[in-house]
Amino acid sequence: MQEPTKDDSRTAGCSKSIGRLRQGLAIALFLGITSLTSTAANAQTDSSAAPAAAATPADKPAERTAADATAAEVLTGQKLFTGEQRLRNGGAPCMSCHTANHPALKFGGGVLAADVTESYGRMGDAIKVLIAEAPFPPMAMAYKDHPVTGEEAYELVAFLKVAGEAKGGQDAGSSRTFLGVGGVVGLIVVLGGLNLLWSQRKKLSTKHAILERQTRSV
Repeated sequence: MQEPTKDDSRTAGCSKSIGRLRQGLAIALFLGITSLTSTAANAQTDSSAAPAAAATPADKPAERTAADATAAEVLTGQKLFTGEQRLRNGGAPCMSCHTANHPALKFGGGVLAADVTESYGRMGDAIKVLIAEAPFPPMAMAYKDHPVTGEEAYELVAFLKVAGEAKGGQDAGSSRTFLGVGGVVGLIVVLGGLNLLWSQRKKLSTKHAILERQTRSV
């Protein structure tokens, strides 16, 4: 039997090395394909979950604006403003200090604070925050222990929107005019009463009347 030569040993060694290299490449290729498949699956899962996450805010109902208010809510806001309906926590009605251009306020409102007829036109629905939070010192004192609820603030805003759009209501500043005219009329009445009392006073003293009777009896 012929002994293997050095060349034969080298050939066998090369064959084994090539075999191992092929096996390693096959394993690496298998792992690479598996990794790519897993990555693609994860990406598909993330992409399908993203629209669901993005859809969550859309499912949240939008906050209602004064334009969405019903006629009943506007009427409630009007009653809360005039004091016809008490605020839930016992706060003073808006008309105690404010006035608005609306037929419901036939004799006007208060004059201690601003006319709020155009408040919604200037600020829009943001005025709800001012009503609910009462940031101004007079309002803070008045509503510190009697806060306006969010629902009441919404109804008041709805009324102010209608008041700003109202036609044929009282003229702006009519409450001040009414109070001015009323003051003048009241002054005239008081002066007339005083004049009447003065005209009926005794023009002569009591001693003069006694002296006159004695003189007649002589």
